[in-house]
Amino acid sequence: MKIQLHKIFPLILVAVGILIPGTQLTAVDSASVEVILVEAGPGEGGVDKSLRQYAGTLERLFRFNSYRQVGRKQIRLNVPGSGSTSLPGGQSLKLEANKGSGRGLMADLNWTRGGKGLLHTKIKLQPGRPAVLGGPRTKSGGTHLLILTLR
Repeated sequence: MKIQLHKIFPLILVAVGILIPGTQLTAVDSASVEVILVEAGPGEGGVDKSLRQYAGTLERLFRFNSYRQVGRKQIRLNVPGSGSTSLPGGQSLKLEANKGSGRGLMADLNWTRGGKGLLHTKIKLQPGRPAVLGGPRTKSGGTHLLILTLR
């Protein structure tokens, strides 16, 4: 009896996937998105020390004189799937994610405060490349910004 390798090769791949720890043959991946809430404003102060790595991006995209971190959270989610987190000031953020091209993902972002929509958009997240979004005005006359980074 002659064994035809092209017929049993798919079975070998499945067996390897089951037997080797860490190999997954599922359609669901997990992701972690770091979310930083920033208050930007016209006052003096420059860039908060905790935001130094984003200083160039913030100053290039926005024309504020001060950038202060208000909160930092992680959203863990399955892809495809969704995750959410609460932010200071009664705000919350929900992401619904799907596979993107390459190592990134496409996310439907819904930013709310007290149940009222602040921003609803679609965004592409790539590992290590922060996405910065401008948001609503603050009570002190500044503006809230979000920095999202896929980890």
